[in-house]
Amino acid sequence: MSFTLTLTDEQDSVTYTLLQSPFTTKDVTGTTDVTVLNGNVYTDYIYKKREWSQEWNWMDMADFNKLRGFYDRQFTLYKYPVMTLVEPDGTTITTPVVMDISAKKITSNCGTVENVKINLRETVQL
Repeated sequence: MSFTLTLTDEQDSVTYTLLQSPFTTKDVTGTTDVTVLNGNVYTDYIYKKREWSQEWNWMDMADFNKLRGFYDRQFTLYKYPVMTLVEPDGTTITTPVVMDISAKKITSNCGTVENVKINLRETVQL
């Protein structure tokens, strides 16, 4: 079994089976180190969020435009897409995400787009 990634918003839904590497998961933390008068340091832990990245070596123009639509609609609908990630062990994560997408790098006259990368950062829907 492999990872599956589903992006959903009010206008569309798409599911990808993540067959290509790399697929990256990392924690993003917000901390502040405070040095007190006696020189000791303590840390205020403000937040901990997860971030996921997926990279495709290439995809056709229609698939890129569909993926780009989720990015664009964050700004027009004022709502983040919802990501559902199913891991190989069956664990499911569903959360709104702030999405970022790489530039469209067209490598052939047939419209193939190369090195497509998305970043998805866990957030809340206001």
